Amino acid sequence: MATVRTPAEQQSIYRFMLKSLQEYPSEAISYLNFEVSRFDGDENLQQCYQRLSKTNRQKLYDFFNNKSSSTRFNSCTQDAHYCKKPSNACRRFATEPRSITPKSSIQYPKQIQQPSSSPNSFFTQTSGLIHSWKLKQRSKNQLGIELNALIGGCTKLSQLIEIIYSLNNDKQVMETSWDIRLIHKLLHKAAEFSDSSSSNFDGVFNDITRFKSSYESKTCILLLKLIKLNLNFSDGKRLVLGNAAEASLMLQWGIKPNVAIYNAFITVCAKTGQFENAWQLVCGDKPVMAHHLPLKANQITCTNLLTACAETGRYAEAKSLVLADDNGDTTTASLMQQWGIKPNVAIYNAFITVCAKTSQFDSAWQLVCGNKPMMAPQLPLKADSITCLNLLTACAEMERYAEAKSLVLGDGDTVTASLMQQWGIKPDIAIYNAFITVCAKTGQFENAWQLVCGDKPVMA
Repeated sequence: MATVRTPAEQQSIYRFMLKSLQEYPSEAISYLNFEVSRFDGDENLQQCYQRLSKTNRQKLYDFFNNKSSSTRFNSCTQDAHYCKKPSNACRRFATEPRSITPKSSIQYPKQIQQPSSSPNSFFTQTSGLIHSWKLKQRSKNQLGIELNALIGGCTKLSQLIEIIYSLNNDKQVMETSWDIRLIHKLLHKAAEFSDSSSSNFDGVFNDITRFKSSYESKTCILLLKLIKLNLNFSDGKRLVLGNAAEASLMLQWGIKPNVAIYNAFITVCAKTGQFENAWQLVCGDKPVMAHHLPLKANQITCTNLLTACAETGRYAEAKSLVLADDNGDTTTASLMQQWGIKPNVAIYNAFITVCAKTSQFDSAWQLVCGNKPMMAPQLPLKADSITCLNLLTACAEMERYAEAKSLVLGDGDTVTASLMQQWGIKPDIAIYNAFITVCAKTGQFENAWQLVCGDKPVMA
């Protein structure tokens, strides 16, 4: 049973950790990320770290990462690793959404079930480290640090799986409680192989969650990234929602859900075609994020929901989320208005993507050229280059050449500036390429060819 410490005891431990690590701030970052540092041999520091509350651990991360970022041009706080970037919603769609059938967790592919036993294999190296730890030639902390370095050296997903396999294959390892930083290292490394086939990640979630550790909310977000790579909705549901027979893994670990975790879960739903499960979080019989609940949806929630709408072709829900419904006599506020969330350009860009996917061109065009535009030079929100790309995608999907021309080229006969010129947006190659796609879809070859071989080429 975990020892319960008073707030005064926790504060005392935190002050000791802060004072000790401040002696070498740059080394503190390595220590907190479970990398080799000058603090590794300090047993007092190690014991205190294990006794820290999750809140105070996060405070240490924030303090030293923020301290470091102030002296570096490429500043990045620890939290940045765990924030969902709504890039999918802002990119031009290259492929149609595919239907994903949820799959149950299975073990590793056959070629990995029998890891290589060559002297330099990751399986052999991991087994060697474990053996030396059992012989008391290494402390648990030293073993964790060396495993961290070994994990960092993986250049293939199969090598990482060899490490996980060999750790899972040892009873003493699985009965030992490990520093959560080691679990995070495994998950960060797995995310580096995002271009691997989804089936290559089969079994990884189950084997990582078998390790004993003090799981945190950040762990859940990293696990959801892994689940999204594996396209395995059942693991995501087991982690976040559970079922009638069993509590979610989060609850079993004593982790309170937060908005960031739910937002990450929505991205899993979007990738696996499970729109209803995402929508239930905010509009179900028992919503978990609502204006009257402690947890409230935010702008990232809206962007992620719109990504799910685009992937599954749900225009009606996207419209109810973003746009008020004007029926003449009455106006129904959008869900965002009801939740008190101010729209931003990223949300409107994501909505345009939904329109492109669902053949609702007019709704997209109204955002910039309607009677009451949402993004305009005279308004606080202004269209950007991503808006233009998404609009051109919509033009291509619905073969609207005239609007695409007015957006990119304007009217040369009457010397009317293009919308992009009026908005102060400089065209780039991506925008011209998207315009060429519209030309290809609408039989306007000459206008495409003029961009590179006309009297006034724009790309040469």
